[in-house]
Amino acid sequence: MTAKEHPLTLLAVMDWNFKNSFAALHHRNFRLYLIGLFISLIGFWMQNVGQSWLVYRLTHSAWHLGAIAFCQQIPILLISFAAGGIIDRANRRRVIIITQTLALVQASILAYLTYIGEIQIPHLFLLSLFLGVISAFDLPARQSFLVQMVGKNDLLNAIAMNSSMFNAARMIGPAIAGIVIARWGEAFCFLLNAVSYLAVLLSLAVLKIERSAEIVKKQSLTKDLAEGFRMFARRSRSAFFCKLSVFLESPVFHLLFCSLYLLMEFFREEQQDWESFQLL
Repeated sequence: MTAKEHPLTLLAVMDWNFKNSFAALHHRNFRLYLIGLFISLIGFWMQNVGQSWLVYRLTHSAWHLGAIAFCQQIPILLISFAAGGIIDRANRRRVIIITQTLALVQASILAYLTYIGEIQIPHLFLLSLFLGVISAFDLPARQSFLVQMVGKNDLLNAIAMNSSMFNAARMIGPAIAGIVIARWGEAFCFLLNAVSYLAVLLSLAVLKIERSAEIVKKQSLTKDLAEGFRMFARRSRSAFFCKLSVFLESPVFHLLFCSLYLLMEFFREEQQDWESFQLL
């Protein structure tokens, strides 16, 4: 008999699929973490748009836009592999708390300098480079922390939900940033981002992680890195997607292809129309 002939069977399958689509949310730690991180990521994307707008407003230079984006991405490309090995030997939650706190400090400095009118291009280069170094440790720490919150059985579901949340924040953040910049300026964007980090820090503070969930490697960092590269060398398909991912996230890609958020500045410069900017 087919599912069509037995509608109750079809409903049971649909109900099972629906429940499993949100299996990771059954874990209290993951729910709290996801809420805090979502708020933080919205603030992060708001700052990205605000910073791009600020750079172009100060310089009217496409080169500076690309160069500052390069500074923010190059540390991720250069040190993220080593950073991942270091994180494997540390308390993941503690690492994320440190990186998120440093990101809060970076956003606060950026907001203050912009508010008092003392922000200069060298400041933006240094702050972007600083944020890039923070991200090089923060990204692998957040990815490896998922398994401690949901376990191996729900890990794939947690990764999928984490990715969906990231893309949702990437849409919501710039939309809010356009309104905030038009009404209150870039400094307020940076301030909101600094405040948003408090949400993820609060969620991390109330998580209950068992000591047995901590995975600390005893093998040397050099051997870990060599083992990782050998694995990708043996698996050609994995290596291809890894290289593609690295390229799409690399500074070279950011310089060759200008993102939609950077195009906003050029559009506004040509149209001189704030309403059009908010619509974008």
